[in-house]
Amino acid sequence: MDKKDIVKLFLKNKMLISPRLLDTIKNGDVERIINTYKSMGVLVADVENEPKKDIVIKKLGIEKAKIGVSDIVKHNQKKYNILRDILLKKVNAISINNLQVTRGDVWIVGMVSEREGNLIVEDMSGNISLALDEDRKKDIETGDIIALNGFYSNGRFVVKNIAWPDVSIEKRKEVIEDKINLNKIGEGVSIIVGEKSKIEKDVVNISKDDTPLYIFIGIREKGCSILVHKANMNKEECLSVLKKRQIKYKGGILSLALDKKPDIFWIINKDDWTLNYKGIIIVSLKEDSSAVIDIKNGNVRINQ
Repeated sequence: MDKKDIVKLFLKNKMLISPRLLDTIKNGDVERIINTYKSMGVLVADVENEPKKDIVIKKLGIEKAKIGVSDIVKHNQKKYNILRDILLKKVNAISINNLQVTRGDVWIVGMVSEREGNLIVEDMSGNISLALDEDRKKDIETGDIIALNGFYSNGRFVVKNIAWPDVSIEKRKEVIEDKINLNKIGEGVSIIVGEKSKIEKDVVNISKDDTPLYIFIGIREKGCSILVHKANMNKEECLSVLKKRQIKYKGGILSLALDKKPDIFWIINKDDWTLNYKGIIIVSLKEDSSAVIDIKNGNVRINQ
């Protein structure tokens, strides 16, 4: 498509195009660019009128070098409250201290701990030992916050079903249409949306002790959230993070709750692979690899 054809297309859509934009436009982007400027309601499409990209970077968890007992208590309480509230939207649960006076199958929600080889679940009202088969038991770790369905018997809670906080299957209604480029550069990350928006390595640095971070990129009403984490994780461990909505950091000493569902989960890892889970694009990249993501269609190309 030559420049005359591009001008005709803009005129057909009741817009003029500036010479500056005409010189930079690519054939494959014409339709997308026309739709973008139409949504803006401009009469003259120009580079100065391009929608601005807002970038928000949020580090998660405790960033202190020295962490005290009070920090950990507050951190765990916040995590518990977030995941408990998510689970209470899924099930109608009762408090653990009401189990002895409640007949039949019920749901309880709590945090898992271990005592003398037995799994214990506790909420703000009390705790109780769990009776469950080995297949279910192997999926549960201490620190998990889960919902359990079952009944009270002889001082124990007999587990029949387990519900996890798990991310929802719903996708963001308005996602960025531009391709997203992920790159690891030295001790920093570079994220490029299309050809304009760029987060340079001197803005976002990733070190071994850094907490995970969210990067949100918004273009008008469209957006994309990226959860970035540096860790050696296999596919099963990444899926477990999203299923349990907990991600470990500080060398695995602490974990935090994922209260928001990311569009992309980028792990700076030792292997290259990609996976899709409930609409989330999971991308594992080695230090020297990069990826191009078409978030709207869920396609990923890894460049090694």
